[in-house]
Amino acid sequence: MVMHNDRIAVALRRYRAEMRCRRLRWRRVGVLAERRWQVAHQCGAHGAATRERVGAEVRRITDAHGLKPNLTVILVGEDAASQVYVRNKGIQTEEAGMESVTHRLDASTDEATLLGMIEDLNADPKCNGILVQLPLPDHIDESKVLATIDPEKDVDGFHVINVGRLWTGQNALVPCTPYGCLMMLKD
Repeated sequence: MVMHNDRIAVALRRYRAEMRCRRLRWRRVGVLAERRWQVAHQCGAHGAATRERVGAEVRRITDAHGLKPNLTVILVGEDAASQVYVRNKGIQTEEAGMESVTHRLDASTDEATLLGMIEDLNADPKCNGILVQLPLPDHIDESKVLATIDPEKDVDGFHVINVGRLWTGQNALVPCTPYGCLMMLKD
């Protein structure tokens, strides 16, 4: 009887601890959601000003050289958040006067097919920037994919060469999320 009561007491303690953790997690999720909303609200005006500046530069390049900058995004799979992110990225790219191309691949796409597509885009002179939307399906090696992107076309700045340049203080593309945060902090 004592052993049975001990098991129940232990089970109750575990249950209560789990419920406390769940409540804390949900509280944190609420706080994070509120912070994200605040950041998104602040980013709206800042993002519009940035798109306006970029749009002016795109028009200058197009007028001077007859070239329209191109961003090519590859989305593998059906991740809902990634789809929204890619759609918004396409809209904002076009609002800035650039060409936006999105390749949507099925989640079952094999790694070799994806790497081949990236190599084709690396060789395509009309493609100025490549972005592979993460996360990738489990059967695809993310580091191999990122290493295949030409460092000069790596829009995210995740290629090992671009990370190394940034780390050593050389001229490098700064990944957009941390750069955006720095811009907001400076304002």
